[in-house]
Amino acid sequence: MAAAHRIGNLARQTIRGKLKELISFPPLRARLSKEKVIIEFAKNTSLA
Repeated sequence: MAAAHRIGNLARQTIRGKLKELISFPPLRARLSKEKVIIEFAKNTSLA
């Protein structure tokens, strides 16, 4: 149980870190990365 709790805390910290990174991104770069994610998602769904 302790290990699972530790993993949960670590995940929460990394998610928070990623959100901070995204927020601090210049808008253009954030938009480009979002578009990349959407393109990847579209590729994955079309293959499935």
